[in-house]
Amino acid sequence: MEGVSREAASAIADAFVTGDRLRAASLDQIAAVRGVKPEVAALVRDAFSQGVPPRRDMREKAEDLLEEERFEEALEVFDAILRDDPDDVEAWFNRSEVLTLLGRTEEACVSLDRVLEFDPNHKGALRELANLLFEQGDFGGAAAHLNELLRHAPAEADHWLRRAGELLMEGKATEATLIYNAILEGERGIGLDAVCLDALIVNLERGQVPAALPRAA
Repeated sequence: MEGVSREAASAIADAFVTGDRLRAASLDQIAAVRGVKPEVAALVRDAFSQGVPPRRDMREKAEDLLEEERFEEALEVFDAILRDDPDDVEAWFNRSEVLTLLGRTEEACVSLDRVLEFDPNHKGALRELANLLFEQGDFGGAAAHLNELLRHAPAEADHWLRRAGELLMEGKATEATLIYNAILEGERGIGLDAVCLDALIVNLERGQVPAALPRAA
């Protein structure tokens, strides 16, 4: 490439490995490669962008739009990223967040499902999908994702225990049981002491809604 030395080109190739990674890189990331001057980095970025802004720059644009609460425009940017790379997991997750802000929760759930297709252990997607389904009244769906979430983020159990308690206080015992069961299954997955499980069950049977899970001493 004219204006780019063989040494600089080799260093960039070693740093980014694939053309897709290089196209997704920002100007600063390319310039950070040892031996690559800023003007050389600009030449490389322009050559690989092929007239399309690199994904990193598009993400930054979307973030600016979100700060200005221009949600529809931010959504258009994430859609453009996904047209270029339908396998971009974080773009799917970001898209779900924007759709949630727009009140388009069903579409947000579809985007979160796509995230989990690529990464079944994505904690952010598991958390947001459980929240959205809970708010939509799909307690069974929320419980299914909650079970998996707690295997990866057990610290969230107390928050969900309080939400289940609220359902119980509203007289929604069946719905609350779905959430409690998901909590117990998730906590078993991280080895919650059996005595603690028994203590929780006893409290529930007495009509006492705990604010936090009982823990082993």
